[in-house]
Amino acid sequence: MKSKEFLVKTSVYTAGLIAIVLAQNVHAATLYSNLDAPAGYFSGATNELGDEIILADYGAGSTITNFTFNFYNNAADGVASLTVYLYANDGSASPAGPLTPHTVLWSDSFSIPNAPTGLNVDVSSDLPGGGVVVPSDFTWAVEFSGLGVNDAGLILSTTVGTVGSNYNDYWLNLGTSGSPNWITATNASYAVNFLASVGGTAATPTPEPSSMALMGLGIAGLAGFLKRKANRS
Repeated sequence: MKSKEFLVKTSVYTAGLIAIVLAQNVHAATLYSNLDAPAGYFSGATNELGDEIILADYGAGSTITNFTFNFYNNAADGVASLTVYLYANDGSASPAGPLTPHTVLWSDSFSIPNAPTGLNVDVSSDLPGGGVVVPSDFTWAVEFSGLGVNDAGLILSTTVGTVGSNYNDYWLNLGTSGSPNWITATNASYAVNFLASVGGTAATPTPEPSSMALMGLGIAGLAGFLKRKANRS
């Protein structure tokens, strides 16, 4: 076998090995969920409400491909709608200290049927392209329009997350989406965590130097094997 042919084949096998190792660095997963722990009551504020969540040990750079949240609907008295947002918490410091929701990573709007019923809203098909890349800690928020205070609201969970976690307070926008005024709010009787589930492709941590060294040894060993095989040809 000629030297050039050997180099080409070695490069192909090496590229394949690297691709396999890097492919193991991402995987589809449930990144956050507390849908299985409803508390049985809801927050009926007409202001925009937000829940800051933390993905399950995957770090920044995960890609959301599906997002589900629950809301209670009793909107039988008029046309109503909601808008859901995913925010990066990269705004100014709130009065309580944490950075406010600011950069909109994704948003969409939905009509609310005029029927007294509870609804589970699945927005998975509406995330664009291959999904939305998010930091490990971000806020999802919902704003209801055309409703009375008890016509609809986000359903609360009894847990901060069965997968991932969040904070026991919540974000409340006292302004508007165009001129927000975010504050953190709490409830004296219970932690405020809204029901939601986030799925997608998790970005796992970069391999440690020792792992990279082992990969290098593996590639070198593969190249040596192919070279010996070529010399025998």
